[in-house]
Amino acid sequence: MSLFTLILFSGLTMGAIYALLGVGIVLIRNATGILNLAAGDCFLIGAFLSITLSRLHVPLAVIIITVLAVQAILGYGIDFILERWMARATLVIKLLGTVAIAVVLSGLELLLWGRNPTTMERYIPTNFDSGWLQSLDPQSAALIAGAVLVGIALFLFLDRTSAGRAMRAAATDSTGAAASGVNVTFYRISAFVLAGMIAGLGGLLAAPIILVDFTMGLGFALLGLIAALIGGMTILGTLAAGLTLGTIEALVTVYGSDVFRDAVVFALLIAYLLAAQGITFLREARK
Repeated sequence: MSLFTLILFSGLTMGAIYALLGVGIVLIRNATGILNLAAGDCFLIGAFLSITLSRLHVPLAVIIITVLAVQAILGYGIDFILERWMARATLVIKLLGTVAIAVVLSGLELLLWGRNPTTMERYIPTNFDSGWLQSLDPQSAALIAGAVLVGIALFLFLDRTSAGRAMRAAATDSTGAAASGVNVTFYRISAFVLAGMIAGLGGLLAAPIILVDFTMGLGFALLGLIAALIGGMTILGTLAAGLTLGTIEALVTVYGSDVFRDAVVFALLIAYLLAAQGITFLREARK
């Protein structure tokens, strides 16, 4: 297998993490207007919990159920803080609130799991049996496939189901939606719970691949946010943008230097924002 293919696969693996975090951010943003920068630490909680349960020799099915349940509770807790305790706060204050939650969760991770990076034993065989796939990691393939499936399923849910349309309506016009009989509170909480479960699933799938460190949360959240912004705050756009960002990072690291990796990612964000602003300006000029 060529070096380029391995680099591409490695990039897609990290991009899948950004995509999963990004679609969770988009889900909450579309349902509540809030940008949730605690998503990265929700991801780490899922990863750390998976590692702990694995070392206790808990069956994989039980690990999955436990992680998803804990993440659902965590998502509900974040909703409680932002939408009840801080109900009258502006969106900017709520954004800072998600940063504060991320810092608290990072401290909790340090307290419970220590400062040394850790990982999890693989629960998928190390290599494919034969053919050109031999050099590819099935665990990474599961992460990429998981991100794609979650993104497509979430898109279909929001776009093709009455519950998904009600969730989007609750975010667009909560007063009008409530007057039409939509339970705005239920759909808002559901968005936080579902986003938490997506982050936890990402942590579970990524735990055997990466070294999990309590300091990584905000960095992952920012990359997920960049993917969401470049993807136009849409589910499929964010999925594509996350996978693309991971691929670009890998190519820059191998063919350039990891020193420029973050600079290239933020340069892409700036270029996208400038292009979007230019398109908006041209449209307004034609009116």
